[in-house]
Amino acid sequence: MRSVRMTEELWQHLLSLREGSVRPVALSADVDASCLSLYRPIAIRGKALVLAQVGQSLDGRVATPTGDAQDVSGCDGIAHLHRCRALADAVVVGVGTVVADNPSLSVRAVSGRSPVRVVVDCNGRMPERAKMLHDGGTPVLVLQADDMPLLNVRHTIIRLPRQADGGSRRGIFSRRSPNAASPRCSSKEAPPPFPALSMPR
Repeated sequence: MRSVRMTEELWQHLLSLREGSVRPVALSADVDASCLSLYRPIAIRGKALVLAQVGQSLDGRVATPTGDAQDVSGCDGIAHLHRCRALADAVVVGVGTVVADNPSLSVRAVSGRSPVRVVVDCNGRMPERAKMLHDGGTPVLVLQADDMPLLNVRHTIIRLPRQADGGSRRGIFSRRSPNAASPRCSSKEAPPPFPALSMPR
């Protein structure tokens, strides 16, 4: 992992960029701004950005032999993860992560807003006792196949048609629309928006 020196001044500057401030928090002339090349592209919203983040130890493990994934990447790795979350609109995990780790997916190690939590759960395995469903934090959106039974839940479920190629771009962006002849979105079309979904900025 690249080592960065983050100061409160730099972090407040990045948060002001994330909020789209017309006048971002100014930086003093003597500040070491080398970390801006890492975080500025996440903070500035010129176009869509997808960031994959994996916490792992120096020997390449993502968890201990017993399966514990807590703090496997150390304090600096946790701070980096939480900075990325604070600068992002949403964080996406698979339901297997929720079942195994019961994460909050919130921002705790740094100041800033927590992102919307999105769980890909095709088969309706989201545990009712998952921590993120009861912490009073940002919304939880669950992407679920439309052939699964609807349960009385504490989160928003976005139902998508089950596709054989569910992992492909076409499968993920497939939509059933009453106004469309085909439920699929072609690769040349923009993906349809999620219904009644507003992401906090």
